[in-house]
Amino acid sequence: VFEEKVLSFRHYARWMRDQDILGAAEGESPAIDEGENAVRMITIHKAKGLQFPVVILVNLIQAMRGADSFIPRPGKMPAIRLSGRRTSDYHDASIREESMNAAETIRMLYVAATRAGDMLVIPRSPGVTRGRPKLYSYLEEALVDTDVIRLKDLPGLPSGEGPFTVMPKITPENTAAGKEARTKWAAARKELLESSPPGPVGVSPSGLEQYEIRAGEFSGTSRDEALLFGTAFHRMMELALQGHRPAGIEIAAMMAAEESQAPWMRDELFTLGSKALQSELMKEAVSAQRLMAEPPFNLPLDGGMLDGRLDLLFEKDGSWTVVDFKTDDISPADIPARLEAYRPQGAAYAWALDRLGISPVSRVVFYFVRPDVEMSIEAGPGFLAEGEKLVTSAVAAALPSLS
Repeated sequence: VFEEKVLSFRHYARWMRDQDILGAAEGESPAIDEGENAVRMITIHKAKGLQFPVVILVNLIQAMRGADSFIPRPGKMPAIRLSGRRTSDYHDASIREESMNAAETIRMLYVAATRAGDMLVIPRSPGVTRGRPKLYSYLEEALVDTDVIRLKDLPGLPSGEGPFTVMPKITPENTAAGKEARTKWAAARKELLESSPPGPVGVSPSGLEQYEIRAGEFSGTSRDEALLFGTAFHRMMELALQGHRPAGIEIAAMMAAEESQAPWMRDELFTLGSKALQSELMKEAVSAQRLMAEPPFNLPLDGGMLDGRLDLLFEKDGSWTVVDFKTDDISPADIPARLEAYRPQGAAYAWALDRLGISPVSRVVFYFVRPDVEMSIEAGPGFLAEGEKLVTSAVAAALPSLS
C-alpha cells in the first residue's frame, strides 16, 4: 500500500489525509444529460475520458511551481533548501524535479486540449511573470500562427447586449429588499439553533492546566512569540525522533524554524534540541521498544470529546511513559510550583490513555528543556481518578453554555 516507509503515527495520518485529497481530485465528474444547454466548470482530472463541443482553458496565468524546499530521494538523503542554505546536491535535485513537474504539466495540458470536439478556446496571457513560467507558456509556441478573436468582436448573448450579461444596478430599493431577506434568514437560523440540542463539546488536556503563559518568562518578548517558539520546538523534536532514532537535529531545527516562519529561532532551537537529545530521558526513549512522537488521540465522552496530542509516548519493559516538553524560561527553584500548575494536564493524559487501552501508564514526565530538569509524576490509581474528575467536570461546565 505504501510507497515509502511510515515513520510515525503522524506520518501515517498525513498519508491518509493526502490519499483522501487525491481521491477527491480523481473522483468522477457529476453526470449531466447529453445536449443540456449548460456550461460545466470542471478540473482537468475530472475531464479525463469526456468530450465537449467547446472547451475553454482557464487559469492559464497560474505560475508554475518551483522545486520544493525538501526533495526526497529513494535510497538517499533528501536534498534540502532552507533559510538561504542548501545541501550540496540540492541544485541538481531541483533541476530534476522541475523537469518532472514540467513534463507532468505538459501531459495535463494535452489532456485538457484534447477534450474539445469542435472548438478549443485558449485565452492569451503573458507567458512569464517574476521569472516563473506560466501554464500559458507551454502553449504559446503552438499559437504563433493562430487567429486571434477579441472579446469585443464576439456576438452578444440572447439575454443582453455585448458578450457579457450585465447584472442589475444596485439601487436603494433592491438593497433594502436584500437586507430584509437577510434579517429574516438570520432570525430563522437563530430560532433553529436555539431549539436544537447542544452538540458535543471538545476539551483538551492542555486547556486544563492552571498556568497562563506570560511575556517575559521566555527568551521572546511577547506571549505570541513564546507560544510560537514552543510550537517550533515540538515540531523540531517530532522531526528529530522520526524513525525511532535521533537524527539530523540541525536539519530538524532549520525545518521547524522555516515552517514557523521564524528563521531567527533556528540557532536557539538547535541548541535546546541538542541538549534535549543528550538527556537521560531521551536516551531512555530512543532505546524503548516502541516510541511515538506527537501522536494525536480522541476520546469520546458523554456529551463531549477529549482531544489532544502527546509530545512523546514510549513503551519500555511493559509500561508506557508520557513525555511533555516545556520550554518555560524559569529557574530550577521555580519548577516545583510550575509542576503543580501542569499536573491537571498530565492527569488527563494518563486517564485518556488508560481509557483508550494504552496501559499501564507508569508515569508522566514534564521535561523543562531550558534548565534541563525532568519532573516525573507516578500514574497510580489516584492520579487516574484525578484526571477523570478534571475532564468530566470540564465537559459538564462547557455544556450549559451551548444549551
